[in-house]
Amino acid sequence: MFARIAKLAAVSIFSAAVFGALWPDCKPLAKIAGSRTFWKHFTDQLGDIPFPADFSVCTGQKYFFEIKGGAKMTSALDRNRARILLRNHQLRPLMHELAHLYLDLRWRILPYSVSEPLVVALTEPEKCQLAATRYISPESIRNGWKDRKSLPRCDLLDLLRAVLSAEGTTRDALPLR
Repeated sequence: MFARIAKLAAVSIFSAAVFGALWPDCKPLAKIAGSRTFWKHFTDQLGDIPFPADFSVCTGQKYFFEIKGGAKMTSALDRNRARILLRNHQLRPLMHELAHLYLDLRWRILPYSVSEPLVVALTEPEKCQLAATRYISPESIRNGWKDRKSLPRCDLLDLLRAVLSAEGTTRDALPLR
């Protein structure tokens, strides 16, 4: 009898290990602590858009082998599968990928070289004074956009706020390189 129980226990443990390896450690984004707080932070700064409830968060190293160049990444936004990939349960990488997702949904999918500095500016904890923007006209937005690589973080956020508030024709005319 004891041998049969031990065998069943071993099979159960093995099955749980195999099951865990085959089934992803993914949870709906809405159930991830901090996700709604981060989203509110972005929408308060840059404009309201609905929370992306259809996205999930998958945690574990195995997911990074599924994406090109993923072996060296700490986190990634997998747009095709509507998920955020995290190596572990740290909040900073989650906030970073949520900022990418926010820009995707609020504006468009931007080239990495354009979006990454904007995301870094969005996710830094330093507070910026919310002053009257100096980017009022389409021309001032275009000029600021050309100089965005040399702008300090708070000025870059000011520019992003102006870009997202501008008419679609102004945004669409900005060079994304």
